[in-house]
Amino acid sequence: MGALWLGGCSRTKPAGESEPPPRSPASGAPPAAFVEAEVTPDPGMLAAGSPPVEGLRYWARPVTTPEEFMEEAAGAGIELMRAVEVFETRELLAAIAPNTMILLHPGRYEITESEGPGHGLDSAYYDGESIHDVHDLALIGVGPGSTALIQADSYASVLSFTNVENLALFNLTIGHRPEYGWCMGDVVRIIDGRNVLIAGTTLFGSGTEGLSLVSVDGLRLHDSVITDCSEQFSTISNSRDVVYEDVDIAGNDSELLRGFGVYHSTLRLRGVHVFDNHELAWEGDWGMFTVDGSYDPGRLYIDPPTILEPGRTVSEIVLENTVIDGETYNRAL
Repeated sequence: MGALWLGGCSRTKPAGESEPPPRSPASGAPPAAFVEAEVTPDPGMLAAGSPPVEGLRYWARPVTTPEEFMEEAAGAGIELMRAVEVFETRELLAAIAPNTMILLHPGRYEITESEGPGHGLDSAYYDGESIHDVHDLALIGVGPGSTALIQADSYASVLSFTNVENLALFNLTIGHRPEYGWCMGDVVRIIDGRNVLIAGTTLFGSGTEGLSLVSVDGLRLHDSVITDCSEQFSTISNSRDVVYEDVDIAGNDSELLRGFGVYHSTLRLRGVHVFDNHELAWEGDWGMFTVDGSYDPGRLYIDPPTILEPGRTVSEIVLENTVIDGETYNRAL
């Protein structure tokens, strides 16, 4: 396995700070596929315009139906042979199995230690920390209300996957509440994954970052939101064919905020919008893209992408119609 860095501490939390500093509202409306609570609530998805989880300013609105997403998953080679409907956390964890489509009815699914092995749950694919050694698995929120997967421990991943193939997530709100965490606690972590599809999903902190990928071969995240993270948007390590498409990255307010960590990987950002985030930490040293062959705090940092010199990294990053703080980029880094 290549370099493994999953949101480790780069600095300690500032003394006395427990919440991110306040932010003024974004100027202008967000892209059409997304909503901001104070600007354009979506009564079709969210009752009375309320966010799916308290405190969110940005969240995803699926642009396809569950049925259409199932067709997309099938087209991507994900083979789902049976469907299981669930209404609470224990049912969800017990249903994890190969070739299974889990249909999550609206509600709040709390992921806690009391739901794992040793507490009455006997699962061959969930060990209390990670969903592992499973193939052709889909977690689908069936709406019309919100389906939220919540981790109360800000220093633990909400969903962690290890050695998975043909994985799909759709129409979910995944994140931490109520505490604000630092240093550890990514939202979705995938280690040794192949062929992953995520759509119509909100990944929110307040752990370190929205999506951590290590040794992942093929991932598409589209029509989704990364928000409310305390350290970084996403880490991609020793991975290839990773595509973020029509994704909003907004409302990340931490003073320690960085952008993407890309290590020995290929990343394509297509139609991604980065806006209304806290100013990135350590301008000039820690920038929008931290790029190197492996994670090493003493080596190469790039900020902003406009000054990256060709040939300085073994990783490959391509920006297509990607807007970062109002400026559009179409280039390879």
